[in-house]
Amino acid sequence: MKPKRLRNILLLSAFCWLLLPSARAQYRLTGVVQDNEGQPLIGASVYIQSTLEGTTTDTAGRFAFSTQATGRQTLVISYMG
Repeated sequence: MKPKRLRNILLLSAFCWLLLPSARAQYRLTGVVQDNEGQPLIGASVYIQSTLEGTTTDTAGRFAFSTQATGRQTLVISYMG
């Protein structure tokens, strides 16, 4: 195989890998948000700071979402009520 063609194939493969989210590591975050008395907080926002990744809690205060965030991140929980 010619070096130029091999280089093009490698570049295309790398480019496709960067564009495909399924090719990158996915992390699943789950948990329960409760108040000081142990009661679930319904509709609390849970997200990773400085990203658009997150969700809201259900009627039992549970949340779950997938993220590709890596390194040290801050999980933010906010609730109005």
